[in-house]
Amino acid sequence: MKKLNRKAQLTLYIIIGIIILLAAILIIYLTLSTQRAEIERAAPEISTLPLSYRTVELFITDCLGQTAETGLRELGAHGGWISVRDPLLPGKEFNIDILKPFDSDAVPLDKLGNNLVPYWWHLKTPYGCGGAQPCFATQENIPTIGEIEKQLNLFIEDRLPECFQAFSELKEQGFEIEERGELKVTSKILLDDVIFYLDYPLKITKGSEIIETETFAKPIDLDLRQIYNQAFAVSFEEMDGQFLENHLLLNLISLYSGVDFTKLPPIAASTEGFDTVIWPKALVELRIKNLISLYAPFMRINGTANAERLTSSDQIVQGVYDSLYFNIFENYTFPNTDINFLYLDWPVDFHVTPPRGPGILKPKSYKTEYPFGILQPTQRNLYEFFYDVSFPVVVEIYDSEAFNGKGYSFFFALEGNILDNKNMLDWNRGMGTVAWDSSVFDIEINPDASGYQPAPQLGQLPNVSTQVYVNVTAPKTAETLFDKFEQKISNITIYTKDKKTDSYIEDVSVELICGNYRSASLGSTELLESGKSGLVTKAPICYGDGRLRFDKLGYDPLTIGSITTSVGGDQVVTAELEPVREQEISFRKVLKIVPSGENLTFTSIDPPQALQIFEKAVVVLEKVPASPYDSKLSVAANFETPDNQVIEIPPGEYSLTVILMDKRNVTIQPDKRTFEADDEEITIMVPPEPLDFAELISGGLEYTTGTCGTFTIHDYELDQGNVLELRAFLIKRPVKIEDVSEIGKIAEYTNTSCTTLRPRFI
Repeated sequence: MKKLNRKAQLTLYIIIGIIILLAAILIIYLTLSTQRAEIERAAPEISTLPLSYRTVELFITDCLGQTAETGLRELGAHGGWISVRDPLLPGKEFNIDILKPFDSDAVPLDKLGNNLVPYWWHLKTPYGCGGAQPCFATQENIPTIGEIEKQLNLFIEDRLPECFQAFSELKEQGFEIEERGELKVTSKILLDDVIFYLDYPLKITKGSEIIETETFAKPIDLDLRQIYNQAFAVSFEEMDGQFLENHLLLNLISLYSGVDFTKLPPIAASTEGFDTVIWPKALVELRIKNLISLYAPFMRINGTANAERLTSSDQIVQGVYDSLYFNIFENYTFPNTDINFLYLDWPVDFHVTPPRGPGILKPKSYKTEYPFGILQPTQRNLYEFFYDVSFPVVVEIYDSEAFNGKGYSFFFALEGNILDNKNMLDWNRGMGTVAWDSSVFDIEINPDASGYQPAPQLGQLPNVSTQVYVNVTAPKTAETLFDKFEQKISNITIYTKDKKTDSYIEDVSVELICGNYRSASLGSTELLESGKSGLVTKAPICYGDGRLRFDKLGYDPLTIGSITTSVGGDQVVTAELEPVREQEISFRKVLKIVPSGENLTFTSIDPPQALQIFEKAVVVLEKVPASPYDSKLSVAANFETPDNQVIEIPPGEYSLTVILMDKRNVTIQPDKRTFEADDEEITIMVPPEPLDFAELISGGLEYTTGTCGTFTIHDYELDQGNVLELRAFLIKRPVKIEDVSEIGKIAEYTNTSCTTLRPRFI
């Protein structure tokens, strides 16, 4: 998540001019998408080769078609880019962080980051922008039709010789093939298909007969232009309509929140009484991810083959289904097209404010006490939480009839962003916590360079009898120069090692961060000729405040700073990454606390007691950053039974939060209270009626810097195979209404018994 501060000047978020312009383009496209454009369609020329030489032509065009299909499928897998790690177009680079897709230009479909899907719309600047560094969102990763064609040309030209195999197959049939020039491919993305032209001067000899030819062509049954337009229409709906924010996440938060431990913390609620609900932040984040994962696949777009309306007997669920049906294509249908939305449990950038302690979310309570005890004290609890969430969603457009019925998928990613419980468009327009400043917006359109006829002028609808296709093109947005190829002029050699084994490790993603907002991907480490694993590359210039960030699945992310990269610099850096270990953990109650007036009675539970059948516990381990540059790490575990669990953690300093729940029903019966006022005896019942609780917090722990401090988990302790025992205390079951307020004193009670409650290996 990239949070914007109050004085943010938003360089490029929802660009008003672009929205107006693109809205008009989109309306024209949707209105006229079933009509034919007056565009000159190129088609392959009829072969003029003698019949006996058609074998050669068929061999060459088959290779052309096979290689083109490979390129087209790679293109579809990566949002219009054949390669993300190594883009074919000069000057195009992607910043990749597979562990933090919300701070990346692409989303990984696999854990190793081999299949990357670029964002077609996402917030580019990192969390915390909006002060000195403006915040902006971008659609810079949407390729134009011309850029797609250029990639296909380069890819096919590079791969065709591998398919030809020096024409060995033809030579076995008696043909002699002599190259008379370099091969050149020209791709044309037309209205219903894609045609590939190959200019390849050849002299073909068989026996005494000699012919020369140089032009070949192969049409591919793929309506890539329609798929591209559909993808852009969906992306524009997110840019302009914020459907991921409004209809998905904000809707789900509203429906599934409440003053209940089993729900999300509410956006706004209040209660009366001493019983309060406390949520571990890590558990709330997990529930947010589960909701997105559950409901994102149910999003449907009208006019597509899978646009059936979902139904449910549950009124709330039905309301969610209805809100996830989008009318983007108006009255037009695409019977061969499915549009699917995917969320594969990716990390999200998740913040909820205000926190009430490390990793804990609880209400702000106001207690009222009356003089002389004439009335029972009362307490009002205000639940007001502000969600900041960035999350990726991958969209698949599937054409079942493409490639003569074999089918074709085109993937691209979108990012949803909410800030202070609002979508980013509302927040930026001044409906959030800052005012809208339209003076910082510019309009710049990157016209499609593919050579096709332009759309009619905006505001002028063509005669209804005229058949016109509209080419939707992507706007060119402001780009960050820091990550450009030409900015990387400082030599740097990086080696990466496993800190535990001291062996070199490959496939470590390396990023240079300069200051608070500029970053550049340097690539991934690989096996070098020296036998070491590393990366020999060039970095952008950064004076004084440079940091190198290292990420690899199965390792604790590492940041090294401060580093200066200078003109002509030549430095060597070795990074030792700490591997994450699997650690078995147990949960035990070791202390019972019985409040009595202002006094406390502590009773040791010996031996330590596991969970009873009517209990459950949520534990949250939060790793304390060793330096300001380190990432935060939270690991949560849900204990529903006495059985041990296994988590993955690296060594480090940790805080621990535990919430212990009693699932048995608790009833506070009315208690007769007698007071004297003005020589008159007054009797009241507190509470007036029996007060029932389906479940109640019965204990816990807050072992944090605000109480007992942190505790260290050493690498050698993780490697010994012992069990890490996590501890908590138990509070007596409430009998009177005053007893319920004890659940708000977990931090206070923790601080009285730090040694006993400290986690330990057994």
